[in-house]
Amino acid sequence: MQYQADFTSMDTVRQNVNGKACGVKTITIPKIKSHKKEQISLVDAGRIGHWIRWAIDGGISLCRTDSELEAELTGNPRPADFMILLRYKAHMDLYARALEEQGIPFRIAGGDGFSNSVEMAEVLKILRAIIDPDDPVLLVAALRGSLFGISDNQLWHFKQAGGRFNIYSDIPSGLNDDDKDVFEWAFNMFRQFREWTITLPASAAMQNIMRELGIISHALTGELGKSRSGHLLQSQEFLAAAERSGITSFYSLVEYLTLLMESGVEEEINIAPWEDDAVRLMNLHKAKGLEAPVVFLANPGKNVKWPPTMHINRVGDSTPRGYFVIQKQKSFNKETLGQPVTWDRYCQIEQQYLDAEETRLIYVAATRAKNLLVVSTYPGKPDLSAWHPFNGHFAGVSELEDVSGTDSGPTGEEGIEISLEDLDEAKGGFLGPRNPMNEPSYNVAAVTELVKGKSGGPARQRTGRGQSWGRVMHRVLEACAEKVPSNLELFVENILAEEERDAGEKTEVLNLVNGILKSSLWKRMLKSEKRFVEVPLSVKVETGEYGFTTETIVSGAIDLVFLEDGGWVLVDYKTDTVEDNDMLAELVEYYTPQVQMYKNFWEEMVGKKVKETGFYFTNLNKLVLV
Repeated sequence: MQYQADFTSMDTVRQNVNGKACGVKTITIPKIKSHKKEQISLVDAGRIGHWIRWAIDGGISLCRTDSELEAELTGNPRPADFMILLRYKAHMDLYARALEEQGIPFRIAGGDGFSNSVEMAEVLKILRAIIDPDDPVLLVAALRGSLFGISDNQLWHFKQAGGRFNIYSDIPSGLNDDDKDVFEWAFNMFRQFREWTITLPASAAMQNIMRELGIISHALTGELGKSRSGHLLQSQEFLAAAERSGITSFYSLVEYLTLLMESGVEEEINIAPWEDDAVRLMNLHKAKGLEAPVVFLANPGKNVKWPPTMHINRVGDSTPRGYFVIQKQKSFNKETLGQPVTWDRYCQIEQQYLDAEETRLIYVAATRAKNLLVVSTYPGKPDLSAWHPFNGHFAGVSELEDVSGTDSGPTGEEGIEISLEDLDEAKGGFLGPRNPMNEPSYNVAAVTELVKGKSGGPARQRTGRGQSWGRVMHRVLEACAEKVPSNLELFVENILAEEERDAGEKTEVLNLVNGILKSSLWKRMLKSEKRFVEVPLSVKVETGEYGFTTETIVSGAIDLVFLEDGGWVLVDYKTDTVEDNDMLAELVEYYTPQVQMYKNFWEEMVGKKVKETGFYFTNLNKLVLV
């Protein structure tokens, strides 16, 4: 026993007082068909959850020390007086659900909830689709996931109507109006997400995406809501820390998040740190140094024993050496491909160390309780339990009260009968417009939509080009403002292909762009002190400003803004087809409120005046100041 610590006697520090919960008790789980581990844990979790609820509601009284009495603790237990220990992570969620069903606050440590987070898995689907917008499989996976919820039938109709699974493609006109609205909404969301990944720091883009999806609020309202929403918040903390350490690209952060999901996270974030009065639910490795008046050694249906596959020489003063077995995983076992010549001896030594380590952990488990220790047992197959070394020492130990059949749980007023008519009436009141809860505290609006929503817009020449033509011109000019592509012709071809436009339009695009690159405005921009392109902005507008009747978040994007001689120049590209001067005047008058709003917002944000604002009509290669 060279790996075993020296013996030290254990003397209790609290007296067993009549009428107070103390000593050791057991929970005996009846035999389960086929000894199904999950079912064993489910029964055990239910017993523990009901008993803690019953105890908190006055079922037991605890003996308190002088220091606890000075801290104004009474004999009535509180949630923080209970600790539930599991030897392994498996089925920890069952115990969390049992506590939640009884309305008992709890905190988890050492679980695998992060790796099993359904919400994180759904978010990853969307992030992967954003990274590679040209991969239709990734996009379809995200669209049919729970966050977008587009059905297979809708996806099939979209494809049958000639739709292309690319967020920058147009929605086919053959779709019915309902499906068309759904896909337009979804593609617009993905475009916004993609834009954030380009214009914002990666971690900030991730936060925006999660906020827009509403995934944290959604997780919080469901089962185990605090833990599930905590995993999402925890992911944001991990990503921000990774970004500070030098992982700055969006792709790298998504890969890092995938790695965290695969490897797991021991610690879980507490989204309500002010709630200290909570049951502690953790695996045994997290319990060292912790105590509680009442401790449960739970989950008697999980025990793992595998022969060693490695050995480390831990004794003596010589340099540590390691030995390991090379194995290949098969369906239900492993095939040994290679091992050290003296592996049998090394395996025996390593097993002695593992046995001693297990004894140490069992000792830790047995010494966490201040007042009462409760050990869950499964006589139907004792070796299934990690706590089976205790089985020979329960002589004279009584069974814990089984209160699972009592009316424990959150209490409220006496039950009343509710009819379907009552439910319909309540539903109408809750969802109806007269409910103050349904009145928005603020609105959101886009600058372009505010302008387009006004009546009296100019009649435009119908060219059949649609919005994708404008996106082509904007994307090419945005790239050229940063640095003109070495092969501009090929770049334009690729943009046209991504927008699913006729390749024959390349010549027209090149002629328009080359004309703009030679313009006086472009030369001024290249000489400017600072310049920014496609600048996203969101500004809070108070009630009464710009005609808004309630507080509104107005968003938009400035095409081009540059600093020149101490003043800013703000330009908005317009790709409208202009027939004559009268139409030009109408368009300028129509769009002017938009650029004026951008001007005011920019001045408010940067604290400097905008000395010049205007529209650049690409069709005319002309700057019009307003």
